[in-house]
Amino acid sequence: MDYNKQAVSIIDQIALLRQRGLAIDDEVAAIRHLSNISYYRLAGYLLPFQSDKSLHIYKIGSRFETALELYRFDQKLRVLVFDIIERIEVSIRTQLIYTMSMNHTPWWFEDVTLFTSSDDHAEALASIDAELSRSHEEFILDHKARYGTDVRRPPAWKTLEIVTLGTLSRLYGNIRKELSGRDEIAAYFMVPPQKYLSGWLQSITQVRNVCAHHARLWNRTIAAAPKRIKRPRPELYYAPIPQLVQNKLYAALCCMNHLLFTISPEFGLGLRLQGLFAIHPNVDPSAMGFPVNWQQEPIWSIPPVIAQ
Repeated sequence: MDYNKQAVSIIDQIALLRQRGLAIDDEVAAIRHLSNISYYRLAGYLLPFQSDKSLHIYKIGSRFETALELYRFDQKLRVLVFDIIERIEVSIRTQLIYTMSMNHTPWWFEDVTLFTSSDDHAEALASIDAELSRSHEEFILDHKARYGTDVRRPPAWKTLEIVTLGTLSRLYGNIRKELSGRDEIAAYFMVPPQKYLSGWLQSITQVRNVCAHHARLWNRTIAAAPKRIKRPRPELYYAPIPQLVQNKLYAALCCMNHLLFTISPEFGLGLRLQGLFAIHPNVDPSAMGFPVNWQQEPIWSIPPVIAQ
């Protein structure tokens, strides 16, 4: 059918919310908030308070201000998570460039024989070429000016410095399983070999994209569920990933915290999350997959070897 709903004024938006059973304590403040946060963006935070989601009828006692608190919590959560992902992305980029270049050549990313799927490799190169063509980084422009007759792309330490985390994730995930360098990168981050790290990077990339577009992270379903470490070897992998809801944010946060053991062991993600929940006590952590007493899981304790 055709979509025939018309635009609704902010005053009428407030009247509609009240008609559906949502309490609004301060109408002037609500007008200000809806003038800066669109009704549709805020709707994602209002949805859990509805008893009838088809008619959009709200549960008794539901308040506009409670949904606004969820929104403010989510803002702070995205800032925190984006800080983590920046650290992870820079470190993954560094290790991928250094380890593969040392094990192979500075142009290893161009060599299709090093990868499992030629189609995935071609797509990755297409993304890389698009980034190179629009890059205004001085080191890329200088390389083109100096080495214009060289048909190869700039070496990995230049080219891969400008590509997205998604492209880095696709490149790493497509490296042949037996190829030297792949497991070495995983070992650097104390992650078991084979499919763990590639799956973690896919999940983290999805979370990164949510944060970058200022979208709702709270209670978000993460389609690329990370694989958990079921049988950790204490001498190699210090943090078992607990049994958890795989497609919720908590699973991705566990993987991020594991990577932080190598990258920024002093970061204290668990304490920062506890502090955020303390500021916003009305937020339900279980909506993001957090189990009861989550902070007591081993993944949130800095391993003794690292602490020393």
